[in-house]
Amino acid sequence: MSNVKALFYFGSIFSSLNFSYNLFHLSLLVALLVTESFCYFLGVALLFSNPKIKNLYTKHCKKIDFVCALIFIGFVLYISINLIRGV
Repeated sequence: MSNVKALFYFGSIFSSLNFSYNLFHLSLLVALLVTESFCYFLGVALLFSNPKIKNLYTKHCKKIDFVCALIFIGFVLYISINLIRGV
């Protein structure tokens, strides 16, 4: 299984790309996306390699998961309402 949050992120980025750009611009956009993603995931890995941060997350992971679930439910409701309205 893939990371759903990453799947949504990359899907939203690639779905907004205009593929009518010339090859140079499209290559530059993809290179920037790869660089940005690498820096983000490297930062997360470095952050969670710190034992204090890891313990803090472990202590509050259920609360964090609950808040994330509420946010995703909010996105689903927002998209569903707009889909029903035909916006």
